[in-house]
Amino acid sequence: MSDNPSPVDPGVEPFAAGPLPMGIGVMRSQPQRYRDWVAAGGTPPVYGPSPVPPSNTVVPAVTGTAAVGQVLTCTMGTWYGTPDFYAYQWKRDGVNIGTNANTYTTVAGDSGHAVGCVVTATNMWGSGVAPLSNTRAIP
Repeated sequence: MSDNPSPVDPGVEPFAAGPLPMGIGVMRSQPQRYRDWVAAGGTPPVYGPSPVPPSNTVVPAVTGTAAVGQVLTCTMGTWYGTPDFYAYQWKRDGVNIGTNANTYTTVAGDSGHAVGCVVTATNMWGSGVAPLSNTRAIP
């Protein structure tokens, strides 16, 4: 039997399960590797998307000209947890307005009020909601 790691998984040393023909080893399965990490008191590595719901790390921001008839744009912010998609909720003085879009065209009813947005990010493990963005006072 060769002393080299398996070419299939170079990070795992093969081990023999009884007499085997020359050059054949039995590899630990992924679940067994996980149990080995835990038994050794370690934290197994996580590959790919984080298995957690998204959590906001940088609050979304509203940009654009604060005037009736102008378009405001809401950024998605920055998220931990690998979001798959985002939903946008525009708010006027904290009350829901607008639709699920990252842009909002201000209307006469926005005059004299502050407009901002809230972003919800979702992945297969759940959803997270960012705090209200900065607001734009519409004259």
